[in-house]
Amino acid sequence: MDKKIQRAFEDVRAGEALKDGTAAFLHEKLYARARRTGMRRAVPAVCCALLILFALTGYGVYSMPVAAVSVEAGETVELKVNAFDRVVSYTCLSPGGEDAVNALNLTHRTCSDAVAALVEDSGEEAAVSVAADSAEKSAAITAEIETRCAGVTCQAADAETLEAAAEAGLGVRKYEAYLAWKALDPTVTPDDVRGLSMREIRSRIAALSPQDDAESTGGASASPAPDAAGTQSGAGQQNGAGQGEQHRRGRNEV
Repeated sequence: MDKKIQRAFEDVRAGEALKDGTAAFLHEKLYARARRTGMRRAVPAVCCALLILFALTGYGVYSMPVAAVSVEAGETVELKVNAFDRVVSYTCLSPGGEDAVNALNLTHRTCSDAVAALVEDSGEEAAVSVAADSAEKSAAITAEIETRCAGVTCQAADAETLEAAAEAGLGVRKYEAYLAWKALDPTVTPDDVRGLSMREIRSRIAALSPQDDAESTGGASASPAPDAAGTQSGAGQQNGAGQGEQHRRGRNEV
């Protein structure tokens, strides 16, 4: 039976055109299948790459600070705040205060919440200085802090002053007081100021102020003048009275 089938198809031959067409057809089918398989495999890889790119870009935007907030309340702390009003980093400028500040877990908290935590933890009068990349951002942060923390003195500051204060290891308010003191006594250093309260610093400045000395000296020198004039006037009156009495006696004797 097999031999009969073989003999029946012995005369069947494929032409060259048929062979070429069949080869081209098979090549196209196989290539298209491989291409579709490659594309299906590439799609997840591209999606993963895009997700990673978006994640890195989003984290970069989140971690980029757009404002710095100096908080002077017991410990002096500088907060770095991102565009979403979240604390992305902080620096404790008070020696020995790092452990107490770290225990507050300030990172990723809202700026006003972080300031409130520092103020409540210290229990002291607080001063806050805000420097941002725009006046609108600075005003928004200031308003948020004043709303959240009643009684806290909050002021705008420029980035240069904030940076200089941080380099000196001082808060902005104490740094400005240090500059005023240094103008009167060039030997003063940031280390001399760091451990003092604002009341003590103001007292030192007042003691060195030349205006206070001039006022006290001027008051002491000016007060004797009326007494001297009064003495001279009194002496004149006595002399006049004496001369008048002598003149009357002369007339009576004549």
